[in-house]
Amino acid sequence: MSTQREIRTKQLNDLLETFTTEGFKLYHEECHGLQANLLASAAQDCATGEAWMQRRGEIMTLDKIISYPQAAMVELQNIDDAEFDDEQGGSPTNSLEE
Repeated sequence: MSTQREIRTKQLNDLLETFTTEGFKLYHEECHGLQANLLASAAQDCATGEAWMQRRGEIMTLDKIISYPQAAMVELQNIDDAEFDDEQGGSPTNSLEE
């Protein structure tokens, strides 16, 4: 039976492998371009505070998508520091998913 640490390590390794695919690289590149365009056009397109807040939300969502591979890598590097409750089937107490 696998421990929670082994399961999470495998999940993160599988996720990092997904990030190396050509499809994800293209998607990631597209997100970068879209984010840059949203930022560049914000001054002209967002005449009201409400419009800017909507644009800001779109930009922040793209930022989370763009930074997800780095977050997964950091979690994998720090997995030894995570406290797992393997006896009770718990999850790490300092996971980045929280």
